Amino acid sequence: MAGNPHYNRGSREYTTFREAQAGGTILGTFTVGDPVEDQEPQHFVITTHRLPWSGINRQHYRLYVVHSQEDGLLRPSDHMEWIGVIVWNLYGGSGGPSRTAAIANAEIFDEDYRGRGLGRRLYVASINDLIDRQRVPISDVYRSEYAEHVWASLMEANPGTIEAHQRVVQSPPGEDIIGRTEADFGSEEAYSGMIRERPQYYEVQGYVQRHPDVRVKSYRRRSPR
Repeated sequence: MAGNPHYNRGSREYTTFREAQAGGTILGTFTVGDPVEDQEPQHFVITTHRLPWSGINRQHYRLYVVHSQEDGLLRPSDHMEWIGVIVWNLYGGSGGPSRTAAIANAEIFDEDYRGRGLGRRLYVASINDLIDRQRVPISDVYRSEYAEHVWASLMEANPGTIEAHQRVVQSPPGEDIIGRTEADFGSEEAYSGMIRERPQYYEVQGYVQRHPDVRVKSYRRRSPR
């Protein structure tokens, strides 16, 4: 599944690496694959776009996989496929808490790319870019088990950087937002994918650990807006 029309309003979807370069929206690139293990390198690109939504702005971070040739080199003509996104609501002034950025959506569209740590890289890249923009990233209060795992992993890797704040939960423990429990889904895997109300939210106070093979492009630096 390439991209998602729900996230594509107001901006174009890139189909080649050249288009992304020309668009000036590349935040960073990284490669997955270990030559020692005889794994062919696979390139990924993260782009960022600011788009209006219901009276506020949203910062979109899109994850693309690059379909390179057999030699694994990254070329401008290589085809790109949009496979994931994380969207943050930007608040400030009368629109909400000053200079905060709250997660609105996060998703890896294609099942073939889930469970490979790509979502975590997208979280890290977007959080650090928001810090560059002098924003305070915070989680939403409705999260899946996967999102819980990502936040726990980030807290462990960045002690003292991410704070967990307790809140009052409206849904009874063990239920999702529409009142169904694990028994209703038949498997732990299906239940873990459901988004449920959580007893706490997370606030990021500074840069989080970057993955060693994520290269942030120097030409993408802009003054915070």
